[in-house]
Amino acid sequence: MPHAVRPAVDVTEVDVWGLVTESEIAGILVELRGLDPAKERHDLWNIAPESMLPFKSFEAVVGVTRKLLPPGAGGLRGRSAMVAADSFRKAQLDMYAKEAELLPFRIRVFLDRGEALEWLKNGQGGGDGKESR
Repeated sequence: MPHAVRPAVDVTEVDVWGLVTESEIAGILVELRGLDPAKERHDLWNIAPESMLPFKSFEAVVGVTRKLLPPGAGGLRGRSAMVAADSFRKAQLDMYAKEAELLPFRIRVFLDRGEALEWLKNGQGGGDGKESR
Protein backbone atom coordinates (compact mmCIF):
# COMPACT_ATOMS: atom_id res chain seq x y z
CA MET A 1 0.00 0.00 0.00
CA PRO A 2 1.48 3.31 -0.96
CA HIS A 3 1.46 5.89 1.78
CA ALA A 4 3.24 9.03 2.89
CA VAL A 5 3.80 10.28 6.45
CA ARG A 6 4.44 14.02 6.64
CA PRO A 7 5.37 15.20 10.15
CA ALA A 8 4.84 18.82 11.15
CA VAL A 9 4.97 20.72 14.44
CA ASP A 10 1.37 20.14 15.55
CA VAL A 11 -0.22 17.75 13.02
CA THR A 12 1.33 14.75 11.28
CA GLU A 13 -0.43 13.96 8.01
CA VAL A 14 -0.75 10.45 6.67
CA ASP A 15 -1.79 9.97 3.04
CA VAL A 16 -3.09 6.52 2.16
CA TRP A 17 -4.11 5.19 -1.23
CA GLY A 18 -4.65 1.78 -2.79
CA LEU A 19 -5.39 -1.53 -1.09
CA VAL A 20 -4.81 -1.28 2.66
CA THR A 21 -3.93 -4.37 4.69
CA GLU A 22 -3.86 -4.79 8.45
CA SER A 23 -0.08 -5.22 8.50
CA GLU A 24 0.44 -2.09 6.39
CA ILE A 25 -1.71 -0.02 8.75
CA ALA A 26 0.28 -1.47 11.66
CA GLY A 27 3.48 -0.36 9.91
CA ILE A 28 2.16 3.20 9.58
CA LEU A 29 1.17 3.19 13.26
CA VAL A 30 4.68 2.05 14.22
CA GLU A 31 6.10 4.87 12.11
CA LEU A 32 3.79 7.42 13.80
CA ARG A 33 4.70 6.25 17.29
CA GLY A 34 8.39 6.43 16.35
CA LEU A 35 7.87 10.12 15.53
CA ASP A 36 5.71 10.78 18.58
CA PRO A 37 5.87 7.96 21.19
CA ALA A 38 3.48 9.61 23.68
CA LYS A 39 0.96 10.77 21.01
CA GLU A 40 1.36 14.44 21.89
CA ARG A 41 0.74 15.55 18.31
CA HIS A 42 -2.44 15.18 16.32
CA ASP A 43 -2.56 13.06 13.19
CA LEU A 44 -4.65 13.60 10.09
CA TRP A 45 -5.28 10.59 7.85
CA ASN A 46 -6.17 11.46 4.24
CA ILE A 47 -7.87 8.42 2.71
CA ALA A 48 -7.84 8.49 -1.10
CA PRO A 49 -10.95 7.59 -3.13
CA GLU A 50 -9.44 4.34 -4.44
CA SER A 51 -8.50 3.07 -0.97
CA MET A 52 -9.90 -0.29 0.04
CA LEU A 53 -10.17 -0.80 3.80
CA PRO A 54 -10.53 -4.31 5.27
CA PHE A 55 -13.56 -4.37 7.59
CA LYS A 56 -12.36 -7.50 9.38
CA SER A 57 -9.15 -5.75 10.42
CA PHE A 58 -10.67 -2.89 12.41
CA GLU A 59 -10.52 -4.72 15.74
CA ALA A 60 -6.93 -5.83 15.10
CA VAL A 61 -5.86 -2.29 14.15
CA VAL A 62 -7.31 -0.98 17.42
CA GLY A 63 -5.36 -3.69 19.27
CA VAL A 64 -2.10 -2.74 17.55
CA THR A 65 -2.74 0.93 18.31
CA ARG A 66 -3.28 0.14 21.99
CA LYS A 67 -0.05 -1.91 22.18
CA LEU A 68 1.98 0.94 20.66
CA LEU A 69 0.83 3.54 23.20
CA PRO A 70 2.77 4.20 26.41
CA PRO A 71 1.90 1.84 29.30
CA GLY A 72 -1.05 3.13 31.31
CA ALA A 73 -1.82 5.79 28.71
CA GLY A 74 -5.04 7.58 29.44
CA GLY A 75 -6.50 10.84 28.21
CA LEU A 76 -3.78 11.49 25.64
CA ARG A 77 -3.57 14.99 24.20
CA GLY A 78 -3.16 13.97 20.57
CA ARG A 79 -6.26 13.36 18.48
CA SER A 80 -6.74 11.54 15.21
CA ALA A 81 -8.87 12.80 12.33
CA MET A 82 -9.62 10.80 9.23
CA VAL A 83 -10.70 12.52 6.03
CA ALA A 84 -12.71 10.34 3.69
CA ALA A 85 -12.88 11.04 -0.03
CA ASP A 86 -16.58 10.20 -0.22
CA SER A 87 -19.57 9.15 1.87
CA PHE A 88 -18.95 5.42 1.28
CA ARG A 89 -15.44 5.62 2.72
CA LYS A 90 -16.70 7.86 5.50
CA ALA A 91 -19.17 5.13 6.48
CA GLN A 92 -16.27 2.62 6.57
CA LEU A 93 -14.15 4.94 8.70
CA ASP A 94 -17.09 5.66 11.02
CA MET A 95 -17.21 1.91 11.71
CA TYR A 96 -13.50 1.97 12.57
CA ALA A 97 -14.00 5.02 14.83
CA LYS A 98 -16.79 3.16 16.61
CA GLU A 99 -14.46 0.17 17.12
CA ALA A 100 -11.77 2.56 18.43
CA GLU A 101 -13.90 4.16 21.15
CA LEU A 102 -11.88 2.41 23.86
CA LEU A 103 -8.61 4.07 22.84
CA PRO A 104 -7.41 6.84 25.20
CA PHE A 105 -7.59 9.59 22.57
CA ARG A 106 -10.32 11.06 20.42
CA ILE A 107 -10.97 10.03 16.82
CA ARG A 108 -13.32 11.72 14.39
CA VAL A 109 -14.17 11.22 10.72
CA PHE A 110 -14.69 14.06 8.25
CA LEU A 111 -15.44 14.62 4.59
CA ASP A 112 -13.70 18.01 4.60
CA ARG A 113 -9.97 18.42 5.33
CA GLY A 114 -10.41 22.00 6.55
CA GLU A 115 -12.99 20.94 9.13
CA ALA A 116 -10.73 18.12 10.26
CA LEU A 117 -7.79 20.50 10.76
CA GLU A 118 -10.01 22.95 12.64
CA TRP A 119 -11.12 20.18 14.98
CA LEU A 120 -7.57 18.96 15.52
CA LYS A 121 -6.18 22.40 16.27
CA ASN A 122 -9.09 23.94 18.17
CA GLY A 123 -11.38 21.09 19.18
CA GLN A 124 -14.03 22.52 16.87
CA GLY A 125 -15.22 21.71 13.42
CA GLY A 126 -18.09 20.28 11.46
CA GLY A 127 -18.51 16.64 10.73
CA ASP A 128 -21.49 14.71 12.00
CA GLY A 129 -21.03 15.50 15.69
CA LYS A 130 -20.04 11.91 16.46
CA GLU A 131 -16.75 11.52 18.23
CA SER A 132 -14.95 8.50 19.55
CA ARG A 133 -13.04 8.68 22.78
